[in-house]
Parts: sequence; structure tokens; C-alpha cells
Amino acid sequence: MGKMSNRHYAPFLALLFGLFAQPAGAFWDPPYVTPTTATANDIVSVNEHLGVCDAFFFEDGYPQITRNGSEVKIVSAGVHLDPGDDGCNLPTGTVTYELGSFPAGHYSVTYYLRYTNFFGQVLDLNLGTAPFTIVAAPISAESAPTLTAFGICVLILALMGLSVLRIPRTGLKRLMGFSACLLFNGHANAAPSNVTIEFSLNNSPGAPTPAQVVSYYNKSPRSGAPPLQAFTVVTPQAVGFLIPDRATGDFLDWLGRYANRNSARTKLEGMMAGTVAPADVSTALAALRADPYVESANEPLVMEATSVSLQGFSVTSNTAPFFSNDQYGRDDLNIDAAWQLAGGYALVGLIEYGVAIDHPALRQFDTTLGPFTGGNFIKALSKDVSFTGLVVPSNFTVDDVDEAKPVQPADSHCTSQVPALVGHGTHAAGLVAANGASGQGVQGTCKHCGLSVWKYGLPRCFVGTPSEVRLTVNGDGISRAQAQAVDIGAQILNMSLGAPASSAGLEYCHGNATLSACRTLSYAKSRDTIDVASSGNDRTDLKFPASDPRVISVGGYNSGLAFWDESPGGTTTSCPYPNDSALNPNTECGSNKTNNTAPDPGYNHQELTAAAKSVLSTTYPNKNWNSVVKCGDQFQVAGTSWGDGIGLCTGTSMSAPQIAGVVGILRSINPLVLAGTPEPNGPWGIRAVLAKTTTEARLAPPQPWNSLFGYGHPDAAAAARKMLGTVETFQVRNRATPLFRLHSVYMKDFADVASPQFALSLMINQAHQYVQPTSYPVSGYTFTDTYAEVPGYIFPYDSVNEEAPAKARAPVYILTTEYKPRTEYPALVPLYLMRKKDAATAFTPDYLLSTPSDVQAIHAANYDLLTIQGYIYGPCGAANESTCVLPPGTERFYRACKTVDNDCATFLESEIGLFPGYTATFPLLSGSPTPTKTLLGYAYKWGDNDPNPTPGGLAGDGLPDAFEYVVGTDPTRFDSDGDGLLDKDEFPMIGVPISDPCANQAGTGTNGRYCLADKIFANGFNQ
Repeated sequence: MGKMSNRHYAPFLALLFGLFAQPAGAFWDPPYVTPTTATANDIVSVNEHLGVCDAFFFEDGYPQITRNGSEVKIVSAGVHLDPGDDGCNLPTGTVTYELGSFPAGHYSVTYYLRYTNFFGQVLDLNLGTAPFTIVAAPISAESAPTLTAFGICVLILALMGLSVLRIPRTGLKRLMGFSACLLFNGHANAAPSNVTIEFSLNNSPGAPTPAQVVSYYNKSPRSGAPPLQAFTVVTPQAVGFLIPDRATGDFLDWLGRYANRNSARTKLEGMMAGTVAPADVSTALAALRADPYVESANEPLVMEATSVSLQGFSVTSNTAPFFSNDQYGRDDLNIDAAWQLAGGYALVGLIEYGVAIDHPALRQFDTTLGPFTGGNFIKALSKDVSFTGLVVPSNFTVDDVDEAKPVQPADSHCTSQVPALVGHGTHAAGLVAANGASGQGVQGTCKHCGLSVWKYGLPRCFVGTPSEVRLTVNGDGISRAQAQAVDIGAQILNMSLGAPASSAGLEYCHGNATLSACRTLSYAKSRDTIDVASSGNDRTDLKFPASDPRVISVGGYNSGLAFWDESPGGTTTSCPYPNDSALNPNTECGSNKTNNTAPDPGYNHQELTAAAKSVLSTTYPNKNWNSVVKCGDQFQVAGTSWGDGIGLCTGTSMSAPQIAGVVGILRSINPLVLAGTPEPNGPWGIRAVLAKTTTEARLAPPQPWNSLFGYGHPDAAAAARKMLGTVETFQVRNRATPLFRLHSVYMKDFADVASPQFALSLMINQAHQYVQPTSYPVSGYTFTDTYAEVPGYIFPYDSVNEEAPAKARAPVYILTTEYKPRTEYPALVPLYLMRKKDAATAFTPDYLLSTPSDVQAIHAANYDLLTIQGYIYGPCGAANESTCVLPPGTERFYRACKTVDNDCATFLESEIGLFPGYTATFPLLSGSPTPTKTLLGYAYKWGDNDPNPTPGGLAGDGLPDAFEYVVGTDPTRFDSDGDGLLDKDEFPMIGVPISDPCANQAGTGTNGRYCLADKIFANGFNQ
């Protein structure tokens, strides 16, 4: 999380509102309601005039507006001094807050000022009660009331390191002399006019369906009784689905099957969001929870990014360069050494405010049609979900600055639609996978990881001097983003955000499993998508979701590799950032940690740490995220300048994406390995590999842990070595993995993918479901149900609440890293997955694989570039074919197209007969395509042919021949070194290597009698 708490939206200085038109003797007047005559369609506001000895402050969580029947209560934070105190010279003015709309009836609103007295007691001062009446009969329409001019007095307390409630009474008058008072028209803050409540239904007999509930509220006029009793108590202003992109076709069928009715994804599909007036929230929640058909109802958990909080109305300016070590965190993670083993290419879902979609270090192509630059931001797999729960179109880009995007709610004070403070997501994106070849001087921790960005940043108007648009958090959008990122096949999710333990608790999902924020974690786990989240910057317990055991929690350290804490000992005296407000001194100046160290299955502990203080990465060009804490394009290291899109930022928002990139490397080395857990005695998985290969674990085994660093500083190179394994003491340089073949009869499309998560997204989450062929209806090529089955592997799923997916099948095996196993072999080339745009064209959408030589041409033919799926040996070329040293077990691997189906497929030479009609080269444009195939390179055929040494036993040792050829074990033996341990147990394809399957023969002079490693690593290649 870049630093940010619930104080994100509060100015860092105390704000006092005044009209300067009140006699000096007044303290406060009774509240009054506007408009004075209101109908059920009007927005009602409460107004409070006060000053001299009393004032309100912008404060996180305030005003608190609740309603009990016809009685409304509003509580604002502020200061109250005794009459006669020499500090009683505060300016006077009127503050206005919207209460929303009300049904016809008689109501009253009581206004309280919450303050802390001289003795530290928190008290509520009753400022008075105002009755008001709402009439049902239509009257002439009136425009919303415009607030009168009032002053804003800015106490420069933060610059003095003081809080209003901590200074002596005699000093308040003197401090007031530093105030800068400005007049303007507008709202006191950017409080929303309504509040979103999420709720879901149970399966009780007679319960309405979610579709019936939403349909009722989308009709105009509505007829009949509401589908839920709760809505006879409070009528919501609008009701919609949490995920408005509704499942159709085969996906809808999957959700509706009885075996899947309790799956996390089915539950998320049925979750709804209703909007009510702020004063109705408590009543609406109580009514929903009492409704016999409602499973759960809650306000979405308020989460914010965890770079240091956004703080507006700054009176400071710092344009001088802020120098820092250049990407010290990347060096500490040992990324360059890891890249000598594997660069990584997994798909990372980035749940963020947005991203600079045309940043030179992120974009895939220089222009719409090329040239291909190698960037990793995937526009085709990204989506703006910031308007989730609002009746607003959502066909906007994920760019932070989208001028076509309306401010919500509309506010005349913000004449520009452009957000003033942006760049959090761009910084995080660069830390995952900035393109080092872009010439920008920064690179992420994963060289080729695809970035699927899900934008939750909602633009809203903040009234100040000047008034400005800022991106705010849409909590419903965060849950939707996570769910849909899993839908499209993300292998890792990065969440540089969180809710403090003070609001979420230490075991948030332990008692709130039905909330969307928890169901999304369950859904990700069911697909083995690895969640990574920032620990937070409050120096307290981990924020949620980092506090959930299903998530890799990431804390932070500084450039000296010490735990990041600007003011040790829990004090704030050395925190370099000003107070968020006079009532809340800023504590966001250090990484969160584990305070509750007792084992607890419902609560996560600090797991890993990465750089958090002054971290260099991509920024939104010519924009800052937070100038107060030196975060943005303005704040540079030597060699960078304003406008270049490179800058610094601070917070654990920076730590998490670095670890997400490292996870991307490991997931690419072996896409089949499960996430696992980091526990010392737990099964090996990616989290265990990271925890057991940290710098601390290597230097001081056994696996250590402490409450600050967790398991320590990850060593990406050591983790990559562990994932690759050793054979006959040599470091394995590559592995083979299945290329899953999928086919949609309706789409007339073959799709080959190596990512299990992407395969599941096609098999389950598509309208026209793809399936894995078990046979081909071609004469002479009919196979049994075991055709190309991957030994020992099943796709990840929730075995309790979901039906099992089909068996995993792969007729082709490819390699997982860019480093060839033997020097004589052809160079490796990546296989890029590309997808035809679903536009109004004459062609059916099509998935195909491409190598770098034709990416640009295919992209120009209306195909989106997605992610690398793995590597194959490149073509030798016609002139060198006869002298080319081909790896044993490989065949020519072709791409060919079938014009009548507008489809392209990839297959081995031995499979040509399975693809009749696939005889044309790409692209399928007008005219007659060349009747031939495109040789992409060489890949391995499926098969596990080890003869069983037991008479009558089945052949095959559980390791495909392709895998054994690549890593160096013997494809003709179950036990390559004769030590009594099977190769598949020592060195599993679908797991983390446990031991060396050829160690028994090392040093005997036989060069590994049964192993191939001595041949693979000939000529000192391993040196």
C-alpha cells in the first residue's frame, strides 16, 4: 500500500469555515433544514451556523449521520472552548451536509458537535433539533440549494507539529494569527449524497431471485409490493448487481448447476448493491438483516491505497530533486540474478486507482498499429469498474486521466474533469513489470509479466482553494475488480490497499465470510490465484486483506534495509509528514507489522518485506500523487526530470507489487505449482519457496520469523533456483509444462494456453464454453478418454462447493523459461497468446499463438496481444534445417488457419491429420491465403512411456517424456538414479523439487548412468 488511510480524503490541515458575518458574542445557532418546503424527490440538507468558541473540522469518519425512524442524528468533529477563554476568537460560518431524500412524512434532525475537552474526555455537545416535513404531492421543481459564501481558515498547525486539542488554551489565539482565510462558494466537503449497501439472498423457499429484485427497481413506474420486506421499511434509491457484467451462455449454466450453487463465484454473481440516503443506512441494514430472505447485508469495507495518504490543500511546495538510491529494493530482491534463470511472464491483476495507459515503459505498442515495444500493460484484459453500484455508463478507459469520465456526483465547483492527484497505480504497475528495454531507466521485478489493470478510482469534486477532482475509492469496485480479474485468468492479484485493523478487525473474514471482500478471496483461492497485499503504513496490525491467511502480506523496509519506521517507539514526533487534521496526528510513517504473534487460523502474520521508503518507479507523466510526501513525477533521482514519468513514492503500496512480480517469476517457472502456505512444516508451494529462501533463511537456517520482517527479505534468485531444482547436482535451466488445448464448437476456435487459470477462464467463465477435446472425429485419429491426459494434474477448484473440472489434457509440451537446456539446441522464442477483438467484423473471435516475428502483423489485423504462454525452440531456417541439432522428443510445431471457420490453430507435425482444412497461413484477409502452414518452431509431444519394471505393471512413471528430456532424468526409468525414490516424487512436474533425482550417481565416474543431465549440461553450460 502506498501510504493511505481513511484520512485520505481529509486535508492534512485543520479547516475552519467562516462567513465573517456573525457578532463576536455568538457560539452556535440551532440547525435548520433546506429546502424549507421539500418533496419526496428533493435532496434535504442540514445547515449549522457556529463560531467564536466552536468550530467543525474535516475529520475521517465524520460527519456521522444515522436515522432511527423519523429521527435523524448528525455528529461532526470539532472544537469547543469555554466562553471567556482567550482562544474564543474562531471565525463564524455555516456548514452544510446533505442528508439525502426522504419519503413523505414528519422528521427531525439533531446536530451534535463531538470534541475533546481539556481533560481528554470525548463529549457530544447538542447544538439543537430542527423539525422538517416531506410532502408527497408534486410541487414546482426547484434547483438544489446553493450554499452561501463562507471562509476557509487554514491553521498551519501541521507545520508546527501540533494539534489543536494539544496546545494550551493561551496559545490558540497566537496560532490563529497564522491562519490564511479565503472566501468561496461550495460544499464543506465532498460527502456523497447516498451510501451503498451490499446484500445477498439466501436459498429459502419462496425467496425472490436476485434478478427479480434488481428488475423491480429498474422498472418505471414500479408496480406491486417490493420483493423484499426490508424495502417496505427503507426504499432504496437504486438497486443493481455488484457484478453488472452478467454471466451468459455456458457460464450462466455453470453457475446455475446445483453442485456449484454455493461456490464463491455463484454467490458473488448474486450479490447486489443498493443505495440509500446516509441517514437511512442503519435502518436499512437492520431491516435487511431481519428479512427472512436476506443472507447478509453490510456497508462495503472502506479500503484505501497504502502509499502515504493523499492530502490536499497543501501550503508546501518542493520542486527540488529528492535523491534516493536507484531501485535499491530491486537490488535487495536479487532480481538481476533471478533473471539469469527466468524473467517471468505470468498474468498479474492490478487492483488500482488506474494507470497511465500510454506510458512508454508500460505500453505494448508505440502507436495503435505498432511498432511492438515489449511493454506489459494489457489493455484488452483491463477494465474500469469505478462506477460499480452507480447508474453511470462504464465504457471508460483505465487511464487515471480520462477527461470523458464524469465527476460523481456532479459538482459545479469542479470545472475540469481531470483529476489533480494521480499516479498510484502507475507507480505500482512499474514495480511489477516496467519494461527495462523502454529506455526509461526503470524496470519491474518481473520482466514480461502481463498487467491486467482494474480501475476502482472514482473521480469526485473536492471543494477548496482551488476546487479539484480527486480519485476516490469505490469499495464495491474493489470486490468486483478482484472477482473479474480471476474470471479472466489472472494468476496473481496485487492489492496495494487495505482497511485498518481498527475497522476490519484481526480476523475480518473469520466472522464475515458472506461479504464480497471475503468471497473474492475465497474465489481467488479456488482458482489458485495468488493474492498479494500491502501490510499498511500505520505501524499497527496488518490491514485487511493483508491480515487474511489466504494473502501474502508485505511490509516494508528503507534504503538501509532496516524496517521502515520514521519515528521508532510508537511516537509521531519524527514523522516527516504533516498532520491529516488537528484532531488526528498522522501516524502513517512506518510499515505495519504483527502485534498479535499468537498462532491463529483466522489471522495472518507478516509474511515478507520489500522496499517501501522512497521507491523509484514509473509515475503518471507531469502528475503527482502526493506532493506532501514527495510521491510523483516531480520527485526524482539523479538523471530524471519532471515530465519523464519516473519518480519516487513511499509506502507499503510500493512493497507489495515488487513481491507480486517475484511471484510472477516463480509462477512462470512452474505454472502448475499451487500457492501453498509459508508455514515451516507446511507443503511446498510458491509461498513456502519464498519464505524458505529469504536472505534470513539462507543465512540463519532453519526458517526464521519475526513480527517486523516476517520471514524476511526475499531472494528471488534463490527462490527461482529452488523452483527449477537440481539434477545430478547441476542447476536445471528449464522445465517443460503442458500446453492445454481447448476448443469451442460454437466459436469454431482452438485455443492453446499454458496457464491453468487462463484455461479455467475459457472452460468456465466464457459465454461459449471451451472444452478440452478427448477425441477427434477424423478417420484414423479417434482417441480414448485418456488422450493427452496430464499425469497427476487436476485444474484447481473448490472441492467442497464446486463440481470438478474436466481432466487436464495437453498434446503439446513447451518450455517455461527463456534459457535453452543445451547450447547446441536452437534458440528459444516466446509464444504470445493473441485474441481477435470482439468487434463488428466478418470474422469470429479467434485465439492464436504468435512468435515475436509476426506479433506486429497479427496485431495490425485486429488482434490484441495478451501474455506469453511459454517458449519453444525457434526455427532453424530452411538453409540450416539439415544441420540443426534438434532436442530429442521434439517435432515441428505449426500454426495454420481454416478459412471457412476463420480460425487458426497450432499443432505438431504428427497431428496434421487431426486438423483438416487448416492449410492457410495467417492473416485471413480478403483474397486467397497461401495454402501452406507457418512453422513456429519445435515443441514436445505428449507421452509418458517409461516401461514399468514390475511385470504386468502399467507404463509411465508420472513424468511426461518431454519433462524428463528437458530436466535431464531418464525417460525410460521410474527411478533414474536407482536410490529407491521415484523420479516423480523427488522431482515432480506439478510440484516443487524435493531432492535431486540423479544424486546417487554423482561422483561415481559414470556421469549419471541413468541420467541425461551430463549431456544437457555439456561443455560447461552450467558455469
